[in-house]
Amino acid sequence: MDGDEVVQRRSHIVPVPSFEEDRAALARIIDAGEASAAEIEYYEAFSDPSARRLNQEQRRRAGQYLRRLRRLRSRRDEGR
Repeated sequence: MDGDEVVQRRSHIVPVPSFEEDRAALARIIDAGEASAAEIEYYEAFSDPSARRLNQEQRRRAGQYLRRLRRLRSRRDEGR
């Protein structure tokens, strides 16, 4: 598969959102005393160190992939 095919097939890839923003928002809700049981469970899940590490790794990998796509795109455009 050449660079053009990769760029065309993977153009829909977007960065993975960070857990940190959601965790902070849920913490504010919990601190205000307005949290439901589900929101507390979500906060606990977002605060789990292994889940946070996994999210960081997914974000890092997605970022590397997006950089690769940009590099392939620029090489393709330079070749024209």
